[in-house]
Formats: sequence, structure tokens, C-alpha cells
Amino acid sequence: MAPTRRSDGERARGFRDWAATGLIVILVPALLLPLLIARGSGASLGATPNPAMPGARVVVTGTGFEAHQAGMITFDGAPSQVADYRTSKAGAFEVAFLIPDGAVEGRHTVSAVPGARGNGKARGAALAAGASGVLASVVLMVSATTSDLPAPSQPPVTPPASGSVASVSPTAIGSATAAVSGSPAAAGTVSAAASPSAGSSSAPAAWQPSFPVRAAFYYPWFPEAWRQSGIYPFSRFHPSSGFYDGGASSVIASHIDAMTYGRIGVGIASWWGQGSATDRRISSLLNATGDRQFRWTVYYEPEGQRDPSVAELHDDLVYLRDHYAGSSAFERVNGRFVVFVYADGQDGCAMASRWHQANAGVNAYVVLKVFSGYAACSDQPDEWHQYAP
Repeated sequence: MAPTRRSDGERARGFRDWAATGLIVILVPALLLPLLIARGSGASLGATPNPAMPGARVVVTGTGFEAHQAGMITFDGAPSQVADYRTSKAGAFEVAFLIPDGAVEGRHTVSAVPGARGNGKARGAALAAGASGVLASVVLMVSATTSDLPAPSQPPVTPPASGSVASVSPTAIGSATAAVSGSPAAAGTVSAAASPSAGSSSAPAAWQPSFPVRAAFYYPWFPEAWRQSGIYPFSRFHPSSGFYDGGASSVIASHIDAMTYGRIGVGIASWWGQGSATDRRISSLLNATGDRQFRWTVYYEPEGQRDPSVAELHDDLVYLRDHYAGSSAFERVNGRFVVFVYADGQDGCAMASRWHQANAGVNAYVVLKVFSGYAACSDQPDEWHQYAP
């Protein structure tokens, strides 16, 4: 049978069909190529909150990195603003750092740079490599400074009615409560016994709460932290004290009143190191305490971000001793000033050993955060605590 000739219309339709098929063949790879390139480029970073304010805590998440890789997070490449990270088996990590107080408004670069954790030589080499050594970066916007915040409202605080639940200061929202047991074997347990007397009765200068001690983690991050991610106020709640200035003596006094009402004897104030915004608040906390039955200590935060050297830890302990521990409002056990220490997920017995060495000659009463296998470490601190609900 002779082949049938196709009409011009049929040929046109055939050409359109072929062209459409060809277009699909061409376009599908074209559309997929950017996705494949993005997938193949590997590492990526995220920062939350973004934008954020100077002095704010920013959480950096990394994905697509090599497994079990150590490195550093840099802020505009400055060595003084480094946080360490170590990736998981899946090549991911999460660390936090504080935006420098002096950071100017605008765009800043947060980068992941390879380098051994706590290894000064590797750190210096990686930072000297500049952009060529950067694995991934994210742009972080720094928003308005604290001078742009509205003046905090501080209405009178009405004491809770008898039998009602006392509300500890909003600075402690989401935090944990710690109890120092007097025995490392009982680390992290919260005793129901109330250590200090409730209320704000006066105490002699030598007064200290007796074991078991009930303490609360306290965050002197305000008013800076009321604005985050461009949101003000950064809270679902309206504090009874308003969006207060945590450095004001009247605000601190009201917080101490709330804690003593709740039979809390010690405030463990977040401390990010010498010269930080939290460092400048410690004197205010101590001065506002007066002769009340309440004491303060610090929560050493840098250990949760990196592995400070023995020399750095020793220097910080001496600083705390010489600048704050002489106050009658500072917590002491058997005459030794108390320091709580945070930890990251990678810390182990080496951390306990560093603190043991750093405390030589200082004689601080060191309370480390527990980690897996803490009880078997050869170097034991004075106490252990857990930071968890």
C-alpha cells in the first residue's frame, strides 16, 4: 500500500508536536540545572534572628557540610568574634554568638571557616586565608541601636496575692531552675526544700544560703533583647513591669523581690565575658541587693560556644574574683566565690580538666554543667548542675 501523503496542516501539527517535545527536553535540564548546582554547592548557613540588634544573641545553623568537621564562625572576619562549631554525622551544626556591641547598622557577613577547635595556629591560618577559606556565608542585617527603643514603662508592681503563683521576672522566661545539691551524685535534682527565708529581710554581710540552695538562671539582656528580627516587642506577653531596662536599680529590686517571694536564694546571671553588656550589669545586680537575703553569681557562657584556653579561663576567674566576688551580695560556699559554667554538646572530661587547671591559685567554687560520662572524669569540679526543664 502506497504511503499516504500528509497535508500541509498535518505537517505543521507534527512540527509543533516535535518542537514542543524538544522544548521540554531542552527546558527541563535548564530548569533543573540551578537546582543541581545549588545542591552540589554543599554548605549553607542560616542566622536567626535576622535582622538583629548589637549585643543580641544570634543562632547560626549550618547544613551540607562534611561530617564531623571542625571550624569557626566569624563575624565580618574578625578573629575576636569567633565561635567554634563541629558538624554532626549529617554534616549539620547549630551554634550561637553575640553581635558585637559596637556593630554598626547595616549588612554584615557571618561565615563558616575551617579550622581545628581551640587550635590557635589553625585558627590563625584559616582567618589569614580570607575569603578563599570560607565554606559558606550568610548576610546578617544589624538593625537599630538601643537608643531607638522607646523608654521602658515601669508601672508599680503589685505583689502576688497570698496563695497565688509567684511570677519570676520575665528575664527568666524559658530558663531552667538549678539546685546545687551538695553532692555531685545528685547533680541536676531540684530539692523541694526552701533554702533562704522568703521575703526581703535583712541579712548580715556574711550571710549565705545553706544547702540545699535553690537558684534561678537570670538573663540581664534587656532592654536590648526586646527588639529582635525587626519585631518590637519581641514577646507574646506583656510583663507586669513593662518592657523594662534591666540595668535600672528599681527593676532589679523588683526582680529580687519576685525571686525571694518564690523562695529562690541565688540568681545565676548570664555572663558573656569581660567588657560585654552582661558584664556591665553585674555591678548593678550586686548593688541593688543591699542587705537582703539574696545572693548573685554568674553563668559563664563562653564555654558553651568554644573551648577557652586554660590561660583565658584563669584570667576570667581572676577578673571575677577581683571585680565582683568581694561584694557581700556575691554567692560563696565555705568562703569561696561560686561560678556556674555552661557547656556545649561536644564538651567532655577535657573541659573539666581545663577548669581544674585554670582554677589553680584562684580557688573559686566551680559548678560545671553535666555531660555524658561526667562522673567518671578524673578532674572533678566542686559541683555539677543540669540546664534543662
